[in-house]
Amino acid sequence: MSKKRRTVLLSDEQIIEAARPRALPIYTEEELKVREQLIELAARTLLSRRNGAQKPRDQTERVQRRRALIVGEYWHLPQNQRRPPSDPHMIENLREILRRQHNLNVSFSTIERDLRKIGIRNLTKSLSRRMIIWNANEE
Repeated sequence: MSKKRRTVLLSDEQIIEAARPRALPIYTEEELKVREQLIELAARTLLSRRNGAQKPRDQTERVQRRRALIVGEYWHLPQNQRRPPSDPHMIENLREILRRQHNLNVSFSTIERDLRKIGIRNLTKSLSRRMIIWNANEE
């Protein structure tokens, strides 16, 4: 199924002239060829985008693992170091733990976004760790 993709070698003037609205649909032979190529290109682009949107992204598994690690590391912190998850010092602390213990280099904003997605309630509730990690993986 690997067809060779044709590139459209048309000038801007040719495309503009062929796509120009007209009172009557009267086109020259060259303009009809240009319009046909543009229709093929548009259809190929739309279908490939739709096909790509239906495939699962590779990063979803990594994101779930990272969120599970964030929740787990938050609960492994001693009670006196456990601050609200939205606290910048807490986020920086989690970032450092992930880098040091799990060799996972993530930015401050990524951890902040993940904490928002997990939900502060899920982190601060006194549920079992397994339930919280399961909730983080669900999203």
